[in-house]
Amino acid sequence: MSDDEALVRRAIAADARAIAELQVGSWRVAYREILPAALLAGLSVADGTERRHSQLSEPTPGVTNWVATLDEDVVGWAASGPSREADLPPGTLELYALYVHPDQVGKGHGRALMQRALADARDRGAPCMTLWVLSENARARAFYGQAGFAVDPQAPEVAFDDTDALKLRMRRAL
Repeated sequence: MSDDEALVRRAIAADARAIAELQVGSWRVAYREILPAALLAGLSVADGTERRHSQLSEPTPGVTNWVATLDEDVVGWAASGPSREADLPPGTLELYALYVHPDQVGKGHGRALMQRALADARDRGAPCMTLWVLSENARARAFYGQAGFAVDPQAPEVAFDDTDALKLRMRRAL
């Protein structure tokens, strides 16, 4: 492993604050032209820390959380688990989240997290994996496309919370 290559490992409760900081920072950069400024300004690291600590302390069966670390600093996070959609084949897994620290984007940490999540899904016998992405997030859509995901024509675009932004489902066979 080179000095700038992240180590991917399972997330633990002690990673909760780093994950929350990473997610809030990532949202504020990646979605600044897509989501309302008030929504992004209202994101709370404290709330995120509490939520992640609870999820990592008492994991939901079937949900996995991975972090990418450099020199023990969390630079990326991915979470996956059972699909929340009823129209998909049994055993389908969903990538719930994949974020990389804005200063670390483009250095391979997202690919490493994606490879780990896909390997985990294959190991679990999932027929496919899905994810939801904001339709205007061209960079994320391109990243997921490079990982073998394509827009799922069976799933319509849906509104993201109470915003004008739309999200769409992408899918990949395993």
